[in-house]
Amino acid sequence: MSQTCLTLAYFSRPMHVLDMSYTSTRLNTDAMSQTWLRFDNS
Repeated sequence: MSQTCLTLAYFSRPMHVLDMSYTSTRLNTDAMSQTWLRFDNS
C-alpha cells in the first residue's frame, strides 16, 4: 500500500510540473497568436 502511494506521489509530482509548464506555454502561444491576428487585421 505504501509502495503504491510512494509511486503515485513520485509520478504525480513531475506530471504536475509538466502540466504547469504546458499551461503557461499554451497561454503564451495564445497571446502570440492573438497578437499576430491583430497585426493581420490591421
